[in-house]
Amino acid sequence: MSNKYHRLFEAPAFPNGVTLDSRFVMSPMVIDGSSYEGDVQADDLRFFERRAQTAAMLITGATTVSEYGNAFGYGLGNYRDDQLEGLTRLAEAMKSKGGESDDTALSSWSPSGLYV
Repeated sequence: MSNKYHRLFEAPAFPNGVTLDSRFVMSPMVIDGSSYEGDVQADDLRFFERRAQTAAMLITGATTVSEYGNAFGYGLGNYRDDQLEGLTRLAEAMKSKGGESDDTALSSWSPSGLYV
């Protein structure tokens, strides 16, 4: 391999201490696998389980944070306490083959330096 691309395979580190194996990241995609209300369903889990080893980090698509913000339906929701169990299972599926999910790497850091 050309030395020109060696940085792609360096392990980046985030301010919260998480280090990735490489700089390859699966871009966020809305897959419409959730229930209309935003609850994680089997399609969500299967989608990310199948892709769990494709990149060092997987990022979910848009997530509705208010019941009134559900612009298109069937996307992930994170506005009710009972949705946390499904989102936890989703993060586990994303990390099932050794990668990181966006909840681990980015949950305490944002580009502005604010904790979120």
